Amino acid sequence: MSGWTCAACQGANPEGTRFCGHCGAPYEPEVSEEHLRGVVAGRIGDRLAEGGGALPYERRLISALFADVSGFTALADRLDPEELLEVIDPVISGLSSVVTTYEGYIEKFAGDALLALFGAPVAHEDDAERALLSALEMHRELARLIQDLPHDAELTLHVGVNSGHGIGRILGSEARTDYAVLGDSVILAQRLESAAPPGETYVSQLTYDLTQHRFDFEPVGELTLKGKKEPVFAWRLLGERADPEPRGRVVASQLVGRDDELSALSTVVNGVVAGGGGTVTVTGDAGIGKTRLSEEAIGRAKAQGVRWLETRCLSYGSALPYWPYAELVRAAMGIKRDEAPEETARTLRAYPYFVRLLGLPAEDTDVAQLAPEEFRRRLHRAFVLWLTALAAEQPTIVSIEDVHWADSSSLELTRELVDIARAGRRSCST
Repeated sequence: MSGWTCAACQGANPEGTRFCGHCGAPYEPEVSEEHLRGVVAGRIGDRLAEGGGALPYERRLISALFADVSGFTALADRLDPEELLEVIDPVISGLSSVVTTYEGYIEKFAGDALLALFGAPVAHEDDAERALLSALEMHRELARLIQDLPHDAELTLHVGVNSGHGIGRILGSEARTDYAVLGDSVILAQRLESAAPPGETYVSQLTYDLTQHRFDFEPVGELTLKGKKEPVFAWRLLGERADPEPRGRVVASQLVGRDDELSALSTVVNGVVAGGGGTVTVTGDAGIGKTRLSEEAIGRAKAQGVRWLETRCLSYGSALPYWPYAELVRAAMGIKRDEAPEETARTLRAYPYFVRLLGLPAEDTDVAQLAPEEFRRRLHRAFVLWLTALAAEQPTIVSIEDVHWADSSSLELTRELVDIARAGRRSCST
């Protein structure tokens, strides 16, 4: 009998089921690069039909990522072509899968290098962030792949990322059509890659401006790059920030016309301060003012001594169980992707299920061996205990943005926390 394998926990499931019976993650058909190119080809056909046969183009704000793997030339000198393929294929496949995970588009391969676009042909509100997340994951993926590559392959990765406007256009003939972006934004990404040392990522000033709320950087200074008349200032990407700031947070002088909504928010905040609980759901069309209303709630809550914990759901995290809650723990405890501060590590010993959730080295082997359903149950209990402990120290509110992207496991945990908050027990308000 045919079935499908869960991308989150690798559990086997029967055909026709929509959710994993082991961890609750929704069924997500594998999205390959070929599938994405097929979607692009379909859009190309639609645009050609609309344009009466003319090849269309459009101006786009994109983030271009150019990644180059060094070390293949030395391998080519001592390996047969068939042996070289045994090294190149898994590397290119692994790096490509990272781009696909963050919904980027691979415009082209160039031997041992690739060019990925974020923002074209499909745009997202956080394309620059997706590009940098891809860059960080690419470095980790190559480090993982090297451990299993044959022929003693010693490879390093150089990455350059630049954001800017370009012309997205369709290149076509009777034999083939494809999508590409023309502009300096792509060229500068390649130039930054060529200047980046092994194992590092260089980004441009605009990419830094768009993402410095979420990532840590170190200034490189002005670089003299090929084809550039003027020096280009670059930044070295260090990693994700332990305390990311909300994107585009701007507080206006006064909020007008939202008295009813502010009254409802204030009622819940006052209830939390008094030792109770409650919940608030903010919904509305894009641009209606949800962010501004949330800013007002944050200001009023913090003025009353409330601890405000924030997390958000991402479209590319919708297939990963507990993505927003993992990010919540990382931000609250100052945990970076690959390590936790010593004092945080001590705290995590009281919550070993968080260690497994975050993929950190586990001291408790029993937790690592738990069946998916038992782990889910204990993880939910750990979140309840953790948030209850925080609220006992200080009134606490948990804010989850973009819940429409949440995975099923996160939604179930949220329901449990909401039930506790509505029961009036001092734990959290979501």
